[in-house]
Amino acid sequence: MNAKPLIQTVEPVHVQVERFLRNQIQNGKLQDGERLPSTKELAQSWQVEQMSIQKAMTSLVRDGLIYRKRRRGTFVRTKTTQAIIGILMKPSLADEPVHFFRHMAKHIQEELTAIDKDRLTSRIYEGIDEHQPKDSLGYQLFVTDSQNYQFKGVVALFCDPTENDFGKLPIVRYGASLPKADARLDLFQFGRETLEYCVQRKCRKLFYLRTFDPAGTAGDLRGLKLDGTCPALDETPLLSSPCQGEASVKPLPDKEGPGMPAQNLPNIEIKQIWHQREGGASLEREAFQETLKLIDQWQTTPGGWPDAMMVSDDIATRGVSMAMWNKKAVPPKNFQLITLANEGISLEYGMPVTRYEMPMKSVAQTLVQILWKRINGEPLPELPINFKGKIATVHQDT
Repeated sequence: MNAKPLIQTVEPVHVQVERFLRNQIQNGKLQDGERLPSTKELAQSWQVEQMSIQKAMTSLVRDGLIYRKRRRGTFVRTKTTQAIIGILMKPSLADEPVHFFRHMAKHIQEELTAIDKDRLTSRIYEGIDEHQPKDSLGYQLFVTDSQNYQFKGVVALFCDPTENDFGKLPIVRYGASLPKADARLDLFQFGRETLEYCVQRKCRKLFYLRTFDPAGTAGDLRGLKLDGTCPALDETPLLSSPCQGEASVKPLPDKEGPGMPAQNLPNIEIKQIWHQREGGASLEREAFQETLKLIDQWQTTPGGWPDAMMVSDDIATRGVSMAMWNKKAVPPKNFQLITLANEGISLEYGMPVTRYEMPMKSVAQTLVQILWKRINGEPLPELPINFKGKIATVHQDT
């Protein structure tokens, strides 16, 4: 190309180079499909640093005005071409139980369409390890694609990509245990409201099958002893003082009235199960096997059955209900099975289940809004955003 920018000293060089190339493309002086000189050639011709050319090119790729082909070069692209939002996720979609990720990807795609259906599309990259993403084939594919196609941003679901691997694209992260999460489920609120739900039904004994990463920051019942049966004496916003005497549970912020006497709190037993890599089917299987052992224990011990069982994953809850059917178990009359679940995803449990439902569409909408603000350099809300759910009506399979 014969034209060259007039470099001034007032603005950063890469900004001036980007504006020059953008004008050349938008004014039709650079045609669709035209190959641009290499970064080195432009830097020598325009007497600027290669880094300035690279920064300008990265911005133009992100905005869809140019694209790269490996071993072939950089080419002009008309502005009608769609920009891509990468959706990175922890599990493989070949894993049948990953209903949450399929629905979340669908909702994110709907939100992107609402912003600009003609210029935005998405591409899913799956099976990305939460703690070592670079070892995952899906992640490696994304890094390669981001160097050759026009990506505008990234939504990361329960995985933590590194910006330097793909040109510092804007990222929004979602996941309870991610240190840099921009949004996450309020798991403590789930534990708190479920406990209040049990207290209101005069439950004296609660068994909690917990599926969160024990090394993460779930905080669903922080302050409880994992091996004990009573709220612990250490710090927790849930209890105003130890589980003795006239201590009380603090009411929820949006509720009025006195707290609940500590003597009304149920004894809580917690069993931790968790699979980092093996997926939903493995979690369902382990919940099934663990519940078989629990039923044997409960049915052979006088007063062994809990009044309620709380499960922090609806796939695991399906394993629990399958074990109940397998054993032909007869729980107490007012037995409560309570699960954390996702609004809009209905599973067949085979028995009455009370669902604490998280608002998936609201989560997807917020993730896209945060990402869009980052893309456009707009002010962000206070982060991370914690999403609260609500106790839904009892799900009764027939």
